[in-house]
Amino acid sequence: MMSKPKKKYKIYFDYRKWGIYKPGYEKVYQGTTDDLDAWIKENNSLIEDPLFGPETLEDYIIEEVSDDN
Repeated sequence: MMSKPKKKYKIYFDYRKWGIYKPGYEKVYQGTTDDLDAWIKENNSLIEDPLFGPETLEDYIIEEVSDDN
């Protein structure tokens, strides 16, 4: 029996949530992952500034990558 392939997701940051509406900054590519929970955990471990709270997946635009590629 073949194992079901993991879904992959492209992750983009949505700068419009910060009020930035410059062309090209609406949706900025951050990476691709097959484990959203691990990706956000790793991303939060990189935040060093105490003024920034932990990010959640709601801070991002998530697009599922099709297996047709």
